[in-house]
Amino acid sequence: VAELSVKNGSFVYVSDLDPATFKQEFPSGFVFNPETWGFKRDTNVTGGPLKLGGRTFEKGLGVHSYSELNYRLDGEFARFRCVAGLDDSVRRLGMPGFGGAVFRVLLDGKPAREVGEAGLGMRKDSDPKELVIDVSGVATLTLIVDFDPTSLHVLGRANWADAHLIRSK
Repeated sequence: VAELSVKNGSFVYVSDLDPATFKQEFPSGFVFNPETWGFKRDTNVTGGPLKLGGRTFEKGLGVHSYSELNYRLDGEFARFRCVAGLDDSVRRLGMPGFGGAVFRVLLDGKPAREVGEAGLGMRKDSDPKELVIDVSGVATLTLIVDFDPTSLHVLGRANWADAHLIRSK
């Protein structure tokens, strides 16, 4: 399948939505303008293609740790799906020990069961992870990419690839 078009609006890419809020931070004491990174729609955080595990994605969100995107769902959706991981560009950079992030999905401020309280820790050599999360009746969806415990923010370039929502019937 080269393209899938859904005309009834039941399929919505998250990158086509405006977040209710966006927050980005860097570790205490680190001087850097977080607006340099921001979040990117349909590209990785540096403006290149969204790539995870050798696969290129046309749609999704590129972010840098720490980032927090909040979306209002107002109970209109049944499922959230995406492929989460560190962008393949991080693998090519020769910085041993660096390149990691912790992915968290919150539903109405509580951790999604599928990801768990501790989140989904990933390193630059980790395989991307497909997430399928029930969001029935959920008012807010929060996508967090947190600092890796060992490398903090260094090369914390993360993708929420093919991130989309399916409306409730």
